[in-house]
Amino acid sequence: MCVFKYFLAFMAVAALVACGGGGGSDGGADTNNTSSSSSGSSSSGSSGSAAGSHNAGTDCMNSGCHNVGGAGVTFASAGTVYRSNGAAQSNAEVRLYVFNTNTLLVRMQTDASGNFYTTQAIDELYVEGGDFVTGTNVELEGPGGGIHTMPGKVTNGSCNGCHGQSNGRLTAN
Repeated sequence: MCVFKYFLAFMAVAALVACGGGGGSDGGADTNNTSSSSSGSSSSGSSGSAAGSHNAGTDCMNSGCHNVGGAGVTFASAGTVYRSNGAAQSNAEVRLYVFNTNTLLVRMQTDASGNFYTTQAIDELYVEGGDFVTGTNVELEGPGGGIHTMPGKVTNGSCNGCHGQSNGRLTAN
């Protein structure tokens, strides 16, 4: 019985190490929470760590790690931002708004690896096994202040599922 307990403990540690222990944040705890409202405040449980996270460019929400039932903490939205020269872009901000409104849902800061994510539930985005969603509008602001707005409605928070594949990388300078 004692050997089995050690085996389970070893497997738990191995799973955390394989997924990087929850990325470049606090492992998913929302330490900077404020309520979302139409006044523009936001809630963030995102990767703002200066140290960076791991697996930049990977579709981490569909890789068996940060999806529902995956080995890591479940992300509601995640992706990677690059500079135009292909290097990781730190200090960029990704903002999600309720579709066709100015109601800010979440702000996510990129870390040293260019990665951003949030563990905050976002009703407007589809989650595996979820219902119909209203969608979001997405803005990406680079450290230099330039803002890119994604056209149309976004219903899936797995940004790297499209960007870096057929739709090109997310870039900001």
